[in-house]
Amino acid sequence: MANQLDQSAEDWSQTQQELVVTLQQSPSDVIVVAEEVGWGIVPAYPLGRLFRDRLGELVRSLAAIAHPVYLVAGGHVLNLSQLGTPLNLSLDSPRSC
Repeated sequence: MANQLDQSAEDWSQTQQELVVTLQQSPSDVIVVAEEVGWGIVPAYPLGRLFRDRLGELVRSLAAIAHPVYLVAGGHVLNLSQLGTPLNLSLDSPRSC
């Protein structure tokens, strides 16, 4: 994802949607591991905020098509598919960095 930070918002949205479609069409099980960047400090620089925002959007869109979704924290595994309710967030909603 970091290699795509120079993409415009429109190009990034298309890249993200293409990844989601590709994973949905995969005949194999795919495991995606991502860091939860929203729990840290707010990055001081615009590029850091862009990275945080885009990774958060990507993780949400992947979690929307994944089953199950797990959170691993402090050596414990939480099945978010059983414990949580997905947010209904549009990928097209504007975000500021």
